Order: sequence, then structure tokens, then C-alpha cells
Amino acid sequence: MSAPVRFRLRLAIPALLLVLAVLGSLSFASFNLGQEMGHARRRAASGLEHQVFSLGNALSDLLSRGEVELAERRFTDAALDPQVRTLVLVDEGGRVRFSTRRQWLGASSQAVEDYHPDEARRALDEHHPILHPATETRLVAYLPLNLKLTQGTIRGEKVGLLFMDYDLSLLLAQVRHEQMVSAAMTMGFWVLVAVLLFLLLDVLVTRKVDRLLVTVHLAEQGDLAARSGLKGQDELSRLGGAFDGLLDQIGASQNDLRESRAFLETIIETLPLMLFMKEAKELRFVRFNKAGEDLLGYPREDLIGKNDYDLFPPEQAEAFVARDRLVLTGRLPLVTPEEPIQTRHKGLRTLHTIKVPMLDAKGIPRYLLGISEDITDGLKLREDRQLLERQLMQTQKLEGLGSLAGGVAHDMNNVLGAILGMASIQQQAAPEGSSLRRSMDIIEQACLRGRALVHGLLGFARKGLEETRVVDLNALVRDEVALLEHTTFQKVRLVMELAEDLHAVHGDPSALSHAL
Repeated sequence: MSAPVRFRLRLAIPALLLVLAVLGSLSFASFNLGQEMGHARRRAASGLEHQVFSLGNALSDLLSRGEVELAERRFTDAALDPQVRTLVLVDEGGRVRFSTRRQWLGASSQAVEDYHPDEARRALDEHHPILHPATETRLVAYLPLNLKLTQGTIRGEKVGLLFMDYDLSLLLAQVRHEQMVSAAMTMGFWVLVAVLLFLLLDVLVTRKVDRLLVTVHLAEQGDLAARSGLKGQDELSRLGGAFDGLLDQIGASQNDLRESRAFLETIIETLPLMLFMKEAKELRFVRFNKAGEDLLGYPREDLIGKNDYDLFPPEQAEAFVARDRLVLTGRLPLVTPEEPIQTRHKGLRTLHTIKVPMLDAKGIPRYLLGISEDITDGLKLREDRQLLERQLMQTQKLEGLGSLAGGVAHDMNNVLGAILGMASIQQQAAPEGSSLRRSMDIIEQACLRGRALVHGLLGFARKGLEETRVVDLNALVRDEVALLEHTTFQKVRLVMELAEDLHAVHGDPSALSHAL
């Protein structure tokens, strides 16, 4: 047999003998205590029955003679017994006449604590006392009484009831004390044996167990540097060495976990996007990074524990909460391309937000993770770019229109040249002052004006062909009015108000005529 096996037997045999002896002593003491308690209850029941009969007869006799005060005194003396919890005399009408408690006097018997009307009625019907245990330490008795009362000239017998609640605690405690003293004397010897075994175990086992337990306690408190230092070939020493090796592995794993957590924390804090987390039940913020603090304008201490209604206008908060509930209910990510949000210092901003539900092992949402990017400046740049694109397209359209205007002006110039030539021939052939001559003059002026318009279109199309010279504005206005008088409706009357001392200006006559 190996040494460890012999070691275990040396410890097991005395311990087994001690356990068997102690169990035997306790079983005997428990059996003996139960027997003595039963005898004590039977003796108490017999004594209570005698006491109740004696008290009932005395009260019945005194009340029948009309000696109520003596009956009350006898009742009070009986109630002074420390083992009597409740003593009540009930008359034939169910009213309490005598009682150990004043609040029950004159009241219905149903007000009496632990008084059962069914038991009382059975005692009255059977004309026999009823005695039974209410609990392990209490006996109750119901005794019917014949109360011979005399009231004036009326005589008769009325049936009452005496109720007693008897406490056995003192008696049972005395019996239990006697049995405990006997059991203690029996156990004394075995205690001495246990002390000797304890001293032996302390040298061989307890000290090593204590060192191992201290190491376990320190490890539970977070001190992973604690070591038992047990060395040897016995079971406890090898267990201590294995536990020390396990602590080494846990310490290395915790250092790796701490480094990973610090790395993840650095990523979250340096992320240029707002990152936040809400608990799924009340949608209160539990996490914010630095970018979120900078965007919203609040320190994270003022954000943690708050909800959207505490930070944003009601309409924005309702929109945020609706989208959060949609994510948690559907258990799918939700992308919001443009989301307005009111900040503390930057005013109204627009965010691009992604919200993701975080599920536990059972698939139940526990948290909501959100990542938001401020796209306000990007939207402004996009709007500016779109405006520039529209302006570029307009410029290209104008260039195309200029090219078209150039071609049209060239064709119109040929047509006006032919008309002007024919008008000049007719003008030379018509007599001076004739209506034909005046008509040809008007056609000539109109053609010249049309040529000026064509010249303006060519200038618009070719950029820089405008003619700039000294222009008399009054003469230009008179020519235009003379032309318009023959081409407008007769109901329209043109009135000129010209300044006589108006200075000449530098400009393009055709452009000025077009403006008029």
C-alpha cells in the first residue's frame, strides 16, 4: 500500500469513528427527547383538564350565587398563571364576560384570538369538554358551563363556555434543557476525541488547506499574483501546485484581455465618427465616444443615463426612438442616409447613421449600437458642385444659342439687304413729299433698325463686334418714336419729354435702340 493511501486511511478511520459515534449519540438523544416531550405533553394535558374543570366549577358556583366579584377574582387568579396565554368566559349569547384582555370584554367570541366557533359549538352540543393541541407548544380547552343565574324574580339555567389557551413552552423548555444536559455529558467524551483528531489533522491537512483557501480567496478578490506555494508529493501539495499553474495561465489571459480591451477602447475613442450605445429596455445611453461628445457639445457624463427626450427637441426624439424600436423589433441593421439632429454648439446638423441591434446568446436584443457621420459639410459641397454644374450647362446652352444667333443674323442680314435695296430704288423714283416716298422712308428706317439688331446678334455670337461711338440720345429717341408711331395701335399715343441740354454719350446705337 502506497504512502498516500496509508495517509488517507489514517485520517479516514478516526474521522469515521467520530462521525458514527456522534450520529449515534445524537440519534439516542433525539429519540429520548421525543419520548420525554410526549410524556410532558400528556402530563400537561391531564393537568390542564383538571385545572379547567376546577376553575369551571368554581366560576359556575360563584356566578350561580350572584357573587360576580368573587368570580372575577377567581378568574383573575387563574389568568395570572404564566402558562395561560388566553382565558375567556363566554355567556350563552356568545359575548365575552370575563377575559384576560380588556378589549375583548363585551365583544363577540369571534373577536377572541385562536377561538374556533365550530369547536366551541361541538363542546356545547356534546356537553363535554374538548381538549386538543393547537401547536407544538400550545393546548386549548373548551369547557361548557351551567350558569345558574338569578335576576330579580326570574330564575333559570344558562349555558356558557370557558376557553383556555395553555402555553407549554416553559414546560417543554425545561424538559429540553434536561435532555440537552444529558446529551452534552454524552458528547463530552467525543468532543475530547474530536480535539485530538483536530490536532492531528491540523498538522497534516488543515494548514495546507488554509494556505490553499487563502490563495483561492485572494484570487476571487482579483489578486492573481497570489500563490499557495505548496510543494510536495501529497494530494494537497499537488493540488496547490496545479492551482498556482492555473493562476499563471489566468493572469496571462487577463493581461491579454486587458491589452485587447485597451486597444479596442483606443479605436473607439479615436474613431472620427460618433459612436453610441443604448440599452434596449428604456433606450438610455450607456456609451459615447469622444467624437460624439464633440458633435453634440455635451460631456459624456451628461449623456450617460439620458434618453433622446432629455437631449433633443420632441419631434427629433420621437423620430430617433421610432427608428430604434424598429431596429430592436426587426433585429436587423437600419441605415438612415440623412438624419437631422440639433446640437448644442453647432446648431442643426445632418448625420448619416447606421444602427445595429446587439443580441445576447438567446437572440434577445440587449443593446443598440449606433454609428453616425456628420455629412453637413459634404452636403453643402455637393449642393455647390450641383450649382456649378447647372451654371456650366447654362453657359454651354448660351454658347450654342450664340452660334445659332450668328447663323440666323447672317440670313436676316441678307434678307434685310434685299429689302433695303428695293426700298432705296422706290425711294429715288417716288416724288419728294409723296405718300410712297414717306412709306419708303419708314421701310428704310425699319431695315436699318433690323440691320442694327442683326449686328447686335452678331456681336452676341462673336463677342466683341459691338460698335461704340458718340450717340445723341435725343435724336436716337426721336427716330425710334417716329418708327413706332407707324407700327403701334392707334389707341396708343407716344409722348416724348426730352431734355434739351442732354450731353452725348459713348455707346452702341443698335444696343440702345434695342433697349428702347
